[in-house]
Amino acid sequence: MIFILFFALIIVAVIALNVLDNNNLEKIENYMKSQNCIAVHYNQGQYQGVCKDEIIVINNAFSVDIPKDKKTLSYEQIQTINIEDKTIRIKTNTANMILEFKQKDKATMFYKKVQNKL
Repeated sequence: MIFILFFALIIVAVIALNVLDNNNLEKIENYMKSQNCIAVHYNQGQYQGVCKDEIIVINNAFSVDIPKDKKTLSYEQIQTINIEDKTIRIKTNTANMILEFKQKDKATMFYKKVQNKL
């Protein structure tokens, strides 16, 4: 009886975490759509999107606060952008940004979309 209760609690916890994670993903996806982002990719716990005036990167976490968790990079700030296999390196006056992708074709598509905005 104790084992059944123990496994039931584990199952409830897993379901609750899954629902919470899906709500976070939906919140991030809706934000990206509201910002007119194209070429949005999810990799290693973060969304990366080529948007109207900037590149937006939002880290997915247990609780998502989009204004706090997002990083933006205006196209005017970009000095150089390079693609190496599945990694895009962006250099600006103030910082460097590295965006990693699972697939080379996704990295290439993202790179081309950013190049079109420059």
